[in-house]
Amino acid sequence: MTLPVLSAAAQVVYLVLGEAKAAAVQLAFARPPDPAVPASLLRSEHGETIVLLDRPAAARLDNST
Repeated sequence: MTLPVLSAAAQVVYLVLGEAKAAAVQLAFARPPDPAVPASLLRSEHGETIVLLDRPAAARLDNST
């Protein structure tokens, strides 16, 4: 599937588990979209995007807000 097809979904859900994915989570969800990080480009255009993370996967996110 292409990015436009996936972005047209009513709901996009990410499920990310494990410390090994923490850097990828940071790149995809805590920084501006970047073509080098495809997950950073995929968001539902007209619905909702849900990101489910365990604590190790979320370790590099700023949760001070």
